[in-house]
Amino acid sequence: MGYTFFLVEDATSAINADLQVWETRMLNQIYCKVVSTDEVLQDLAAQLEAVSSGLRGNSDINDTCQADGSRGLANSGQQS
Repeated sequence: MGYTFFLVEDATSAINADLQVWETRMLNQIYCKVVSTDEVLQDLAAQLEAVSSGLRGNSDINDTCQADGSRGLANSGQQS
């Protein structure tokens, strides 16, 4: 489909810690990119800054480039 799915690791839970670790590893390898809340917040802040400072003509976060030339979270994960 061309979409990247993210799982915010520290915003999820499981029945026990071992199952949480195992499921997170499996999901990261197969279905999505596992990220932390801090990574999401940093990416959103960088994209907001880019839009606010006029570097972008719109707020399409899928195409936002970071100052170091890397892409934001929307373009860094696995595609499903």
